[in-house]
Amino acid sequence: MILLAVIFCVGCKKIQLKGMTFYTVTGKITDANNKAKMDLALNIYVEKEIQTFAGSSLDRVITASGKTDVDGNFKITYPKSDNDCYLMLQDGYQVIDSVLINSYTSNLVKLDNDKFNDYLLNIKTVKVSNWWKGI
Repeated sequence: MILLAVIFCVGCKKIQLKGMTFYTVTGKITDANNKAKMDLALNIYVEKEIQTFAGSSLDRVITASGKTDVDGNFKITYPKSDNDCYLMLQDGYQVIDSVLINSYTSNLVKLDNDKFNDYLLNIKTVKVSNWWKGI
């Protein structure tokens, strides 16, 4: 069993967290009609590259979680990392427009470390849709 773990994780790279340094991201989640999305589950995750004999792949590690309030607002604090960090929408929601950050795909908004000011980033309004639920 240990040999199998070694085989599948030959070149795992560690996530580089920066000790007691934390970032806080704030924003608001709405639908296409600017209606607030209440109780939407959100995760902050870090990507790390894993090297195996079969090649490399990206693994996601959740470092913080939160939910939107009744007005669609959220505030999540998470440990700073040198790895790429993303805000991930849950419950089948997809990003359709992000005012401040335009590097997004599907249910992700990339949190660019260079855009933080005093360890705070306000991503303003992120518009979302959920075509599974017709929202």
